[in-house]
Amino acid sequence: MNNLILTDCDGVCLDWEAHFHKWVNIRGHDKVNLISYDLSERYDITTQRAQELLVDFNTSAYIMSVPAFKDARSGIARLVENGFKFHAITSLGDDKQAAKLRMMNLEHLFGHEAFIELSCLSMSKSKSSMLKQYENSGKWWIEDHPDNASLGVTMGLKTILMDHPHNQKVSDPAIIRVKTWRDITNLILEERA
Repeated sequence: MNNLILTDCDGVCLDWEAHFHKWVNIRGHDKVNLISYDLSERYDITTQRAQELLVDFNTSAYIMSVPAFKDARSGIARLVENGFKFHAITSLGDDKQAAKLRMMNLEHLFGHEAFIELSCLSMSKSKSSMLKQYENSGKWWIEDHPDNASLGVTMGLKTILMDHPHNQKVSDPAIIRVKTWRDITNLILEERA
């Protein structure tokens, strides 16, 4: 499928971080580190507590109401209008009910036609198993985590990195850094023209 775009969900399509922060703040935790990707560092809690909170949040009904990230709704809609579809590859966890809630959230925000596949991986599992099927296909891969962006390059994908404080050290010229979905849509549609 030539018009398939591979994308992460959280920090790219969905504003998981802001939604999680509201949820975890109610439970008595405040951010102390705005840059770290590591939740234990971000909230100054133990690694075990961070993992517990992560699993609790990702398997709760809250996962069904994560808002769109920045201008993702308009960007994804524009790409769908131009014939593109999405395969979301996310480290949500392997809970089947959470995966159903995630898909409901994506369909609610972006419509039933945008995401034709959702792959939810264990939070500690590499995305290489999912990306392997697209190796050297030259498909677009949109991500916010530096390791997963580098993995995309290694797999022969055209890799886009959504700009965040936690990924500022990435300087690979093969990775295209963007700030908005407008940047993404312009890039993809210009290449297609």
